[in-house]
Amino acid sequence: MTERNKEVAEMFARGATEGSSGHMFIDENTIYSYGRHFPIAKRYGNVFIFTTSSHSTTTSNHKGRVKEAIGIFRKILYLPDCDTRKSIEQKRLNEKEIERLLKLKKRFHLPERKAVYDAEISDMRKQNKMLDEIIPTLIAERI
Repeated sequence: MTERNKEVAEMFARGATEGSSGHMFIDENTIYSYGRHFPIAKRYGNVFIFTTSSHSTTTSNHKGRVKEAIGIFRKILYLPDCDTRKSIEQKRLNEKEIERLLKLKKRFHLPERKAVYDAEISDMRKQNKMLDEIIPTLIAERI
């Protein structure tokens, strides 16, 4: 079953609009885990909106398969329930996380540890920049 999940995740990443395996399935530009109540990711051209939500170990495994299939060379935005309407909320959460990481970074003197925090902060800032640039376009295209 796990191999089939991997195949469905790869099909989704390549642009398939249908396919299923056990409890994971593709419908149009969305891949789901266990039903329409839990979208794992939505595809908008070369941009993927990936959920920050999680419900179970199996769903986490499904998410891992999809994230692996999408790969690191595509734009991935992280939003609760893959919902573009929650982009402002996510941006605020990211800003709070950046503040928290900056405070933690000040407590460490080891350059290696500071570099880890710098990388996390950089990732959050990139997400916020993409949220500012991409989400308005996606919302406008749906109108």
